[in-house]
Amino acid sequence: MVASLLKISGNGIYIKNINYTKLRGINMITTKQRSNLKKIAHPLSATCQIGKNGVTENVILQIAENLFNKELVKIKILQNSPVTAKEIINDVAEKLSAEPVSAIGNVITLYKLSDKNDIDHIVL
Repeated sequence: MVASLLKISGNGIYIKNINYTKLRGINMITTKQRSNLKKIAHPLSATCQIGKNGVTENVILQIAENLFNKELVKIKILQNSPVTAKEIINDVAEKLSAEPVSAIGNVITLYKLSDKNDIDHIVL
């Protein structure tokens, strides 16, 4: 199912044939909204991990699927990873057209409004 919904090409990331890379950036979240997202994300557990191979295409696809289904995602950076959370949060957020929420310790949190209709959307 993931492969049929998600596709990464040189022109961006496509979910259901919508180029989310081109939709990036007009609405940046405010500091108050970021604080609210941190509060919502606090009890959540990490849904994916970045390990010794770093940020691979499969990791990006997994994060994109989680953002599409949940809007708010926590990602754990393992100790054997060659990168730190603060080094990659902006890179991953840019690739996925998501908003970086926080990078604390070895955990990063990303937010992206989903077009999926059958989920409870986060109200900012």
